[in-house]
Amino acid sequence: SSVPSRAVTCGVVYGFIIGESFGAGYGVRVLLALVFALLASGARVVLGAHYPSDCVFGMLAGTIICLIATALYDAELMACERCEQELCYTRGPEAITIDHLEHTNSAVFVLGLFLSALLALSSLAPPLRFWNKGNHVYGMLFPCITFRTLFLCPALSDGGNSSMPPPSGRLASAYVIALVGVIVSFAAGKLTQKANARIGFMAFAVIYLLIFFSLSGWRLSHTIEATA
Repeated sequence: SSVPSRAVTCGVVYGFIIGESFGAGYGVRVLLALVFALLASGARVVLGAHYPSDCVFGMLAGTIICLIATALYDAELMACERCEQELCYTRGPEAITIDHLEHTNSAVFVLGLFLSALLALSSLAPPLRFWNKGNHVYGMLFPCITFRTLFLCPALSDGGNSSMPPPSGRLASAYVIALVGVIVSFAAGKLTQKANARIGFMAFAVIYLLIFFSLSGWRLSHTIEATA
């Protein structure tokens, strides 16, 4: 038994995210989070992995995470526009392409890298070290956030009005690359899961840089096709 139950915490978060992904209203998202949490709680208690109190605290932790994430997302939209409505894209000479990287704000990249490393180090190193899966989870999550703020947030660009143009379409290769990236990152994280903090942080750094530059390189090359 451990407090809180991470399985239940993830149930709340995953249920909420699934509802958000399908554009469901807030009430439906909350309902999905509750259903996922109850299913996870029932399974953990029946298996003897947790006490009911562990599951209650897991629900509380998941709720707090969802509230914080929603607040951060709303704050991010105040500076960056919604990409699903194509408001975050820029067309024309101000667009960020592989030939016009001068429109990007290097300070955003440096700050994103610094904050990502700081957050990863704070949870991987003693005395906290509260999540031994943090190296590969953070390594996959944080570079995507840095990519978004660097390339798809016009207000944070060098001129205050630049971002990537929209992609020309969905390519099967994108899903293959993403799947390979996740598998490699997960494997690297699992291999270093029980390692000391130094090895864990090195794994985080490798995964972070691999995903960021792979994502950036693919998207920039795809942008040339979209703007040719």
